[in-house]
Amino acid sequence: NKVFLALSPDLQRDATLALEGKRYDYATFEGHGHVTMAVPLGTRVEENVQGVEQWYYRDASGDWKPANDRADAEKKALLNQRVQEEARRIEQHKQFVQAIDADLGESNAAATLTTLPNCFASVDRRLGRGFNAGSFVVLGDALLIVNCLLRRAGCPTHFFVGAPGDTLHELALLCGNGEWVPRTLFDRMTVLYQKCADEERTTNVKAIVRFNQVATEQDLDVELFQVVYNHRCDAKQIGVLREWGGFKTALLGEDSTRASVYWTLNIVKAAADREPNTLTINPFVQYFYALATGRQMAFGMEMTRRKGFQAWFEAKYGEGTTHRYGGPAPQSFPAPAAAGIGG
Repeated sequence: NKVFLALSPDLQRDATLALEGKRYDYATFEGHGHVTMAVPLGTRVEENVQGVEQWYYRDASGDWKPANDRADAEKKALLNQRVQEEARRIEQHKQFVQAIDADLGESNAAATLTTLPNCFASVDRRLGRGFNAGSFVVLGDALLIVNCLLRRAGCPTHFFVGAPGDTLHELALLCGNGEWVPRTLFDRMTVLYQKCADEERTTNVKAIVRFNQVATEQDLDVELFQVVYNHRCDAKQIGVLREWGGFKTALLGEDSTRASVYWTLNIVKAAADREPNTLTINPFVQYFYALATGRQMAFGMEMTRRKGFQAWFEAKYGEGTTHRYGGPAPQSFPAPAAAGIGG
């Protein structure tokens, strides 16, 4: 296919040997990390200095045990229930991709899959993410479906929706961080968000909900996608994107600040609400999430201090004696020394 033909001759050789389950010399690949051996599930192989291979399989206890050869290792590994479960999941995913192909007809899920970035496929299992592995599989499948629908709607091949922070050119989708969005667009979004936040005090409609409504009415999502992909979506294409996603908040539920706004799939938002480490899967979205939660904590600490001071002020000087700029003039205060302030 086109992806294979785009590889260097060395990589084409390595890929062919890997598909055949053979070892290959990858020292010429200039140190880039990639698969070194296409081995059956639950097996590994080592080669000594004489070039003799020793195969191993993982038993039910998780220990590596020696096997006679590749076939023996594969056979014994499949006695491990964990390996059986992994093989079952791989087969289910294969059938899932085939089902998408059958449903979409013109689209080719297998071909689309080769063009996608990480899409939750290789998530670092540290910091509790290992317990969320099943969710990442579901999210990856959802992204595959959406991208197949975008292909069918006529989006160019470079237009794909990945996991938050998957690729550098998609960083503008994390639009709460003004570093990654063109200034004019960011300023318009900021003004609109502030208006929605002000309205929330009287309408009780959450700012992020109202922001998503108005931003889509004004086609700000269309402009954002044009910035990211250099492609202006037509009605059919933006319809797919709005059906599956929208402007969300990185904070829990519908709590938001301007810094927490980003565009993602509905299912990604649902997963992030269930487990926040969905938004720490790579350095870019981790940085964005830290900025968003940091802004929320700053607001929280400021409000706590203001309320604490207000309570002290009212207890000492009487309720309603605080002064707002542009509001009623303050009541007369005792001299500082008499009030116990300074002096």
